[in-house]
Amino acid sequence: MTKAVIFDMDGLMFDSERVVKLSWTLAGQKLGYTQEDLGENIYHTLGMGVARRKEYFLDQYGQDFPFDTFRAWTKEYFREEAEKNGIAVKPGLYELLSYLKEKRFLVGMATSSSYEYAMGNLVRAGIREAFDAVVCGNMISRTKPAPDIYLKAAELLHTSPRECLALEDAPNGVLAASRAGIPVVMVPDLIQPDETIRGLLAAQCADLEEVIPILEKRRTYNGKI
Repeated sequence: MTKAVIFDMDGLMFDSERVVKLSWTLAGQKLGYTQEDLGENIYHTLGMGVARRKEYFLDQYGQDFPFDTFRAWTKEYFREEAEKNGIAVKPGLYELLSYLKEKRFLVGMATSSSYEYAMGNLVRAGIREAFDAVVCGNMISRTKPAPDIYLKAAELLHTSPRECLALEDAPNGVLAASRAGIPVVMVPDLIQPDETIRGLLAAQCADLEEVIPILEKRRTYNGKI
Protein backbone atom coordinates (compact mmCIF):
# COMPACT_ATOMS: atom_id res chain seq x y z
CA MET A 1 0.00 0.00 0.00
CA THR A 2 1.29 3.45 -0.89
CA LYS A 3 1.82 5.68 2.14
CA ALA A 4 3.95 8.46 0.64
CA VAL A 5 4.22 10.36 -2.63
CA ILE A 6 7.52 11.95 -3.63
CA PHE A 7 7.51 14.72 -6.23
CA ASP A 8 10.22 15.92 -8.55
CA MET A 9 10.03 19.72 -9.01
CA ASP A 10 11.19 21.35 -12.27
CA GLY A 11 9.11 20.19 -15.21
CA LEU A 12 6.73 18.27 -12.96
CA MET A 13 5.28 20.83 -10.55
CA PHE A 14 6.46 23.96 -12.35
CA ASP A 15 6.76 24.78 -16.04
CA SER A 16 10.33 25.90 -15.42
CA GLU A 17 12.37 23.76 -17.82
CA ARG A 18 11.35 25.93 -20.77
CA VAL A 19 12.55 29.01 -18.90
CA VAL A 20 15.83 27.24 -18.12
CA LYS A 21 16.22 26.36 -21.80
CA LEU A 22 15.69 30.01 -22.77
CA SER A 23 18.16 31.21 -20.14
CA TRP A 24 20.82 28.80 -21.46
CA THR A 25 20.22 30.04 -24.99
CA LEU A 26 20.62 33.67 -23.95
CA ALA A 27 23.67 32.94 -21.77
CA GLY A 28 25.29 31.08 -24.65
CA GLN A 29 24.73 34.04 -26.95
CA LYS A 30 26.19 36.35 -24.28
CA LEU A 31 29.33 34.20 -24.24
CA GLY A 32 29.66 34.28 -28.02
CA TYR A 33 28.13 30.92 -28.93
CA THR A 34 26.19 32.27 -31.89
CA GLN A 35 26.49 29.27 -34.21
CA GLU A 36 24.61 26.90 -31.90
CA ASP A 37 21.86 27.01 -29.31
CA LEU A 38 23.24 26.04 -25.90
CA GLY A 39 19.66 25.72 -24.70
CA GLU A 40 19.36 22.46 -26.61
CA ASN A 41 21.66 20.85 -24.05
CA ILE A 42 18.82 20.73 -21.56
CA TYR A 43 17.46 17.65 -23.31
CA HIS A 44 20.61 15.76 -22.27
CA THR A 45 20.92 17.07 -18.70
CA LEU A 46 17.44 17.00 -17.18
CA GLY A 47 17.61 15.92 -13.55
CA MET A 48 21.36 16.43 -13.24
CA GLY A 49 22.86 18.38 -10.35
CA VAL A 50 25.29 21.26 -10.87
CA ALA A 51 28.43 19.09 -10.69
CA ARG A 52 27.23 16.64 -13.32
CA ARG A 53 26.01 19.44 -15.56
CA LYS A 54 29.43 21.06 -15.34
CA GLU A 55 31.08 17.79 -16.35
CA TYR A 56 28.69 17.54 -19.28
CA PHE A 57 29.40 21.06 -20.56
CA LEU A 58 33.16 20.63 -20.21
CA ASP A 59 32.96 17.37 -22.14
CA GLN A 60 30.87 19.00 -24.87
CA TYR A 61 32.67 22.32 -25.23
CA GLY A 62 36.15 21.72 -23.85
CA GLN A 63 37.82 22.12 -20.48
CA ASP A 64 38.12 25.88 -20.97
CA PHE A 65 34.34 26.35 -21.22
CA PRO A 66 33.50 29.12 -18.67
CA PHE A 67 30.83 27.12 -16.88
CA ASP A 68 30.69 29.28 -13.76
CA THR A 69 30.21 32.41 -15.85
CA PHE A 70 27.65 30.61 -18.00
CA ARG A 71 25.78 29.53 -14.87
CA ALA A 72 25.83 33.06 -13.45
CA TRP A 73 24.32 34.44 -16.66
CA THR A 74 21.69 31.71 -16.79
CA LYS A 75 20.62 32.56 -13.25
CA GLU A 76 20.30 36.22 -14.20
CA TYR A 77 18.26 35.52 -17.34
CA PHE A 78 16.10 33.02 -15.47
CA ARG A 79 15.41 35.59 -12.73
CA GLU A 80 14.51 38.25 -15.28
CA GLU A 81 12.11 35.94 -17.13
CA ALA A 82 10.54 34.68 -13.88
CA GLU A 83 9.97 38.23 -12.64
CA LYS A 84 8.56 39.34 -15.98
CA ASN A 85 6.26 36.42 -16.78
CA GLY A 86 6.30 34.20 -13.68
CA ILE A 87 6.77 30.43 -13.51
CA ALA A 88 3.53 28.63 -14.24
CA VAL A 89 2.32 25.83 -11.98
CA LYS A 90 1.67 22.59 -13.86
CA PRO A 91 -1.97 21.54 -14.38
CA GLY A 92 -3.39 19.37 -11.61
CA LEU A 93 -0.79 20.23 -8.95
CA TYR A 94 -3.14 21.91 -6.51
CA GLU A 95 -5.81 19.27 -7.03
CA LEU A 96 -3.35 16.46 -6.37
CA LEU A 97 -1.89 18.12 -3.27
CA SER A 98 -5.40 18.69 -1.92
CA TYR A 99 -6.22 15.01 -2.45
CA LEU A 100 -3.01 13.90 -0.72
CA LYS A 101 -3.79 16.08 2.29
CA GLU A 102 -7.37 14.82 2.49
CA LYS A 103 -6.26 11.17 2.35
CA ARG A 104 -3.36 11.80 4.76
CA PHE A 105 -0.52 10.67 2.52
CA LEU A 106 3.01 11.63 3.45
CA VAL A 107 4.38 14.04 0.83
CA GLY A 108 8.02 14.56 -0.11
CA MET A 109 10.05 16.30 -2.78
CA ALA A 110 13.28 15.08 -4.39
CA THR A 111 14.87 17.65 -6.69
CA SER A 112 18.37 18.08 -8.07
CA SER A 113 17.93 21.86 -7.75
CA SER A 114 19.38 23.82 -4.82
CA TYR A 115 17.51 24.19 -1.54
CA GLU A 116 17.25 27.98 -1.84
CA TYR A 117 15.79 27.80 -5.35
CA ALA A 118 13.39 24.97 -4.44
CA MET A 119 12.08 26.72 -1.34
CA GLY A 120 11.53 29.91 -3.33
CA ASN A 121 9.36 28.04 -5.81
CA LEU A 122 7.30 26.32 -3.10
CA VAL A 123 6.78 29.52 -1.12
CA ARG A 124 5.75 31.56 -4.19
CA ALA A 125 3.24 28.86 -5.14
CA GLY A 126 1.88 28.75 -1.59
CA ILE A 127 2.55 25.03 -1.17
CA ARG A 128 5.55 24.83 1.19
CA GLU A 129 3.43 23.43 4.02
CA ALA A 130 2.19 20.60 1.79
CA PHE A 131 5.57 18.83 2.01
CA ASP A 132 6.67 16.73 4.97
CA ALA A 133 10.22 16.31 3.65
CA VAL A 134 12.34 18.04 1.02
CA VAL A 135 15.63 16.73 -0.37
CA CYS A 136 17.64 18.91 -2.76
CA GLY A 137 20.71 18.37 -4.92
CA ASN A 138 23.07 20.15 -2.55
CA MET A 139 22.00 17.91 0.34
CA ILE A 140 23.37 14.64 -1.10
CA SER A 141 26.62 13.45 -2.67
CA ARG A 142 25.15 11.88 -5.84
CA THR A 143 22.23 13.35 -7.77
CA LYS A 144 19.91 11.71 -10.29
CA PRO A 145 20.09 9.21 -11.93
CA ALA A 146 21.69 7.78 -8.77
CA PRO A 147 19.05 6.60 -6.27
CA ASP A 148 20.42 8.58 -3.29
CA ILE A 149 17.96 11.47 -3.41
CA TYR A 150 14.93 9.17 -3.36
CA LEU A 151 16.36 6.93 -0.66
CA LYS A 152 16.97 10.01 1.48
CA ALA A 153 13.44 11.28 0.89
CA ALA A 154 11.95 7.93 1.92
CA GLU A 155 14.16 7.94 5.01
CA LEU A 156 13.00 11.43 6.02
CA LEU A 157 9.39 10.37 5.49
CA HIS A 158 10.03 7.37 7.79
CA THR A 159 8.73 4.92 5.22
CA SER A 160 10.19 2.21 3.01
CA PRO A 161 10.78 2.78 -0.73
CA ARG A 162 8.18 0.17 -1.65
CA GLU A 163 5.55 2.17 0.26
CA CYS A 164 6.29 5.31 -1.78
CA LEU A 165 5.26 6.45 -5.23
CA ALA A 166 7.56 8.76 -7.21
CA LEU A 167 6.29 11.34 -9.67
CA GLU A 168 8.77 12.32 -12.40
CA ASP A 169 8.86 14.14 -15.72
CA ALA A 170 12.30 13.14 -17.08
CA PRO A 171 14.29 9.94 -17.73
CA ASN A 172 17.06 10.63 -15.19
CA GLY A 173 14.47 11.00 -12.46
CA VAL A 174 12.70 7.82 -13.49
CA LEU A 175 16.03 5.96 -13.32
CA ALA A 176 16.79 7.41 -9.88
CA ALA A 177 13.45 6.40 -8.38
CA SER A 178 13.49 2.98 -10.02
CA ARG A 179 17.00 2.29 -8.72
CA ALA A 180 15.78 3.23 -5.25
CA GLY A 181 13.10 0.57 -5.50
CA ILE A 182 10.25 3.10 -5.73
CA PRO A 183 7.42 2.69 -8.27
CA VAL A 184 7.36 5.62 -10.69
CA VAL A 185 4.60 7.49 -12.49
CA MET A 186 5.87 9.72 -15.28
CA VAL A 187 4.21 12.95 -16.37
CA PRO A 188 6.44 13.88 -19.35
CA ASP A 189 7.47 17.48 -19.94
CA LEU A 190 10.18 18.15 -22.54
CA ILE A 191 11.06 14.50 -23.20
CA GLN A 192 8.80 11.55 -23.91
CA PRO A 193 9.94 8.19 -22.49
CA ASP A 194 11.68 5.73 -24.78
CA GLU A 195 11.05 2.00 -24.65
CA THR A 196 13.57 1.45 -21.84
CA ILE A 197 12.07 4.15 -19.62
CA ARG A 198 8.50 3.02 -20.34
CA GLY A 199 9.49 -0.41 -19.09
CA LEU A 200 10.36 1.09 -15.70
CA LEU A 201 7.07 2.94 -15.24
CA ALA A 202 4.12 1.98 -13.12
CA ALA A 203 2.07 4.39 -15.23
CA GLN A 204 2.28 7.44 -17.49
CA CYS A 205 -0.07 10.42 -17.13
CA ALA A 206 -0.83 13.53 -19.14
CA ASP A 207 -1.05 15.75 -16.05
CA LEU A 208 -0.84 15.53 -12.27
CA GLU A 209 -4.57 15.26 -11.71
CA GLU A 210 -4.51 11.93 -13.55
CA VAL A 211 -2.35 10.57 -10.72
CA ILE A 212 -5.31 10.66 -8.30
CA PRO A 213 -7.17 7.58 -9.65
CA ILE A 214 -3.86 5.69 -9.68
CA LEU A 215 -3.40 6.42 -5.99
CA GLU A 216 -6.98 5.38 -5.33
CA LYS A 217 -6.27 2.00 -6.90
CA ARG A 218 -3.06 1.63 -4.89
CA ARG A 219 -5.00 2.35 -1.70
CA THR A 220 -7.67 -0.18 -2.64
CA TYR A 221 -5.55 -3.01 -4.09
CA ASN A 222 -2.52 -3.04 -1.82
CA GLY A 223 -0.21 -1.15 -4.14
CA LYS A 224 -1.10 -2.89 -7.40
CA ILE A 225 -1.96 -0.65 -10.32
